[in-house]
Amino acid sequence: MKIAIYGLPCAGKDALISQLDFATHARLDDLRKQCADSDNDIIAGGCYSFPSENGYRKVFTEWEADCFDVFAYLDTAPEIILQRISSASRDCPYRGLTAEDLEQWRNFEVSNLRSECLRMGKEFLILDPKFDCLAEFLKGVFDGSILTSPQISRLAADRILSSADKHTIVLSDGDKTLTDYDLTRSLDLPILFDLRDVFYGDRYTTFQFWYVYRVYGKLPQLDEKMREAADAAVFNSPLIEDLSKIDAYRVVVTAGLEILWSYAAERTGIFGMAIGTDKEATRNMSQFSKALLARYLREAGHEVIALGDNMVDYQMLKEADHGYIVSHIKRNPVVQRTVISDQGLKQPASNEDPLDGVPVVKSIHEDVE
Repeated sequence: MKIAIYGLPCAGKDALISQLDFATHARLDDLRKQCADSDNDIIAGGCYSFPSENGYRKVFTEWEADCFDVFAYLDTAPEIILQRISSASRDCPYRGLTAEDLEQWRNFEVSNLRSECLRMGKEFLILDPKFDCLAEFLKGVFDGSILTSPQISRLAADRILSSADKHTIVLSDGDKTLTDYDLTRSLDLPILFDLRDVFYGDRYTTFQFWYVYRVYGKLPQLDEKMREAADAAVFNSPLIEDLSKIDAYRVVVTAGLEILWSYAAERTGIFGMAIGTDKEATRNMSQFSKALLARYLREAGHEVIALGDNMVDYQMLKEADHGYIVSHIKRNPVVQRTVISDQGLKQPASNEDPLDGVPVVKSIHEDVE
C-alpha cells in the first residue's frame, strides 16, 4: 500500500507522517524509481499546486497518479495555517496570504484532487487534524483492517453480480430516499459527538464514516434497536411502487449500517439486498464507494439506475446510466447548488420539494423503458 498525503503549506503533513512508524517514509523526489519496484508500505507528503499569477500552478504529476494507491488531503483550518506562517521565517513566500486566499487554494486542491482520484478509480481521503485518531486510521488502511473505497466497491459488486438475475440493476440510497426521514437517526443512539462537525464541508470520505461507526457500531443492544427501527420504518410508498415496476434487481446502497437496511430492505418486498457500512467500521460506504460500485456494475455489462438525495449519492447518480435525485420533505441545498450547473440527472414527479433546473419525469419506470 502506498499513500500520499497532500495539503497546504504548514498544514502539518510532516508532523503527521512522523507519527506513522508502520510504513516507510519517503520524499516524492526519492520515490520515482523505488515506487514502481517496491511492494513495501510507503507514505509520502506531496504538493498538489502553488499560487501563480493566473490562479494556481498544478505540480501534481501522472507519475504520482500511477504510483500511489491512496491520496489523502490534510484539511487544516486556514486560521491555524496563518498562525504557523506568521511564526515561519521572514522569507516565507506565503506571508501575504489571507484566510480567504488559503480557503480558495484549499478548495481548488480538494476539488481537483477528488476529480483526479475519481477518474483513476483510486481512494481519496479528507483528513481532519482536529481528530487525534489519524495515525490509527491510516494504520488500519495499511494493514487492511479498514478497506478503501475501491476495495469495498469491488466486494459489493461481486456480491451483487453473484445474485443479480436481471440485466438492469437499481441502486437506491436508503435514508431520506426510500424513507422520508433518516432511519439511522431513529435508532435513538446517544449523542457522542456532533455529526455536523465530522462531515462539515460535505466531507464524505472513508475517514469520516470510519470515525463515526467505529464508536456507534460498538454500542450495546444495537442489533435489537435496528430490528425495532426497521419494523417501524415508514417507506416512500409512491417511490417503492414506481421501482417495483422496473424489471430489475434492486439493491439498497446506504452509508448507514448495512444490517439496519437489510432488515428494512426485506420489509419493502422488492429489494434483493442491502450494501452498507458494517458495525466494525471495516467497510464504510462513502461517496466514492457508492460511485465506484455503479461504475463496476456498468463495466460488468449491466444497466444501472441510481437514486439518492444528497452529496454522498451524487457521484453514484453520475456514474449510473440513469440517475435520479429524490427530494421528499425538503431539498438538499448543496445538491441544489451542484445540479444547477450540471446536466444529465433527473427527478421523479413524486418529489415534494422539486429541485430547480432538474428535469422532472412522470415516473422512473416509464422513463427507463
